[in-house]
Amino acid sequence: MALKYGRCSIVDIEFVVQYVLLKNAALGPSSGRWSDVVWIDEVLKPCEILSLSDARSLKEAYLDLCSSVHRVAVSNASDGDSVGTDELMKQARAACTRLLPNL
Repeated sequence: MALKYGRCSIVDIEFVVQYVLLKNAALGPSSGRWSDVVWIDEVLKPCEILSLSDARSLKEAYLDLCSSVHRVAVSNASDGDSVGTDELMKQARAACTRLLPNL
């Protein structure tokens, strides 16, 4: 559950990306077209709201955490049993805190 609901986890990445999108809603109507992290990342990158590094880090952390959650679910393991869990959480935390330092 830490991968999904822990500090700087999947839910936090979704929040950070959606917050950045809403904060910059003046980009135009197409900026609010997508609600998932992968597509929002594609909308925000060209507008230079996120650096390429931050956009890539958020997307990679999100996709890696989602993959890990799916592996855990399929194997009936716990979050802690997932390979690289600590590294994934560090990557997600770094990406999130660059955008929302008080998270």
